[in-house]
Amino acid sequence: MNHNLVDRIQQDLTDGLSPLRLTHVLGVADTARQLALQHGQDADQAYLAGLLHDIAREWDYERLKAASAHLTLPFDREDRQNKELLHAFVGADIAARHYGVTDEPVLQAIRSHTLARAAMTPLELIILISDKIEPNRHYPGVDDLRQLATQSLLQAALACLNQSLTITIKRGIAIHLWTVEARNDLLTQIKKQGGP
Repeated sequence: MNHNLVDRIQQDLTDGLSPLRLTHVLGVADTARQLALQHGQDADQAYLAGLLHDIAREWDYERLKAASAHLTLPFDREDRQNKELLHAFVGADIAARHYGVTDEPVLQAIRSHTLARAAMTPLELIILISDKIEPNRHYPGVDDLRQLATQSLLQAALACLNQSLTITIKRGIAIHLWTVEARNDLLTQIKKQGGP
């Protein structure tokens, strides 16, 4: 791992994020590294993606809109007004353009951490899960998710999506097609592995 790059990112995060968001981001990075080690994945990739996943999370819509103007985004005009979507894609762009990250799996993990997508890589699953279970998250069922994450990335990712979908439905918010496709894909993969 390039420690100079990591130090630079951490300083920028310290300067640019609220203390609460910074604590969350560092928790995600550490959790991602631990999960990567537990599941035989690249711990440096996981840590870097974890550090950068929310770098644009606190930007306002106008700043995100301006920062995404040059990007080819795989969603329609209505979705381009969604801060949740934009911050993930802008974050990946910042990683590439500002920090010189060329590792596509890292960039894709940053892009997909909010909505997920079908055919996620283990690194994408790790960032998706770590975002939900890092040590500063406190909500009913989080300890069960943490335990599940040590056993199966697929099962843990499915449980995370199920939880997010439940909240989304209760709030009366539309469910994005990517999340539905991601959940269906996880179910298919788990079934192929002989899961429930």
